[in-house]
Amino acid sequence: MNSLETICCLLAHKLMFPKMFNILRGNHECPDINQMYGFQDELERKFPTNNEGITLWNAFNELFACLPFAALIKNKILCVHGGIGPELKSLDDIRKIKRPILYPMTSPLACSLLWSDPMLDLKGFIKNSLRGAGYFFGQEHFRNFFTKNNDSSSFASRKAILEGFICESIDSFSANVKPNP
Repeated sequence: MNSLETICCLLAHKLMFPKMFNILRGNHECPDINQMYGFQDELERKFPTNNEGITLWNAFNELFACLPFAALIKNKILCVHGGIGPELKSLDDIRKIKRPILYPMTSPLACSLLWSDPMLDLKGFIKNSLRGAGYFFGQEHFRNFFTKNNDSSSFASRKAILEGFICESIDSFSANVKPNP
C-alpha cells in the first residue's frame, strides 16, 4: 500500500499551491475506517521502532479531523466525498460543523456528507444499506436543495469511474482521472 506516499504528496501540493489545491475529508479519513483498510498497519510496517508508526497514525488522524467536509467552487459546484442527507438544509449547515471532529459518525450531517450516494429515481431519502451509513438521495431533493441555495446546480462526489468523467444527469457530476501509462 502507498497510502502514506499518497497523503504526503497531497499535503505537499497543498503547501506548494495553497490557493489552487484543496483537500476534502472522505470516509476513509476516520480512524476506525483507515485502520480497517490497513493505514495503521502500513505505517507500523514502514516505521517499526519505538511506536513511530502508531504516533504517525494518530498524527494523521488528528490532521484528517481538521479537514473540511465540503468545498464550494464559484458558488456553483458543491464538492463532497459522499452526498447530501435530510439534515442538510443550507450550505451554512456545513460551515457550522465544528472541527476538529475525529469521529464524524457522531454528527449526522458529517456522516451524510461522507457516506451518502445519489439514486436518480428516488423520491426523498432512504438509509444507505450498501454502506451502512448515510443515505441514498434522489434527484428531486437534490434540485430543491440547490434551488434554495444560490441556485447552484452542480455536485461532485466520490463515485468511481474507470476513466474520464461521467455526467449522469444535468445535476450530478463525477470524475476520475486515469493515470498515463
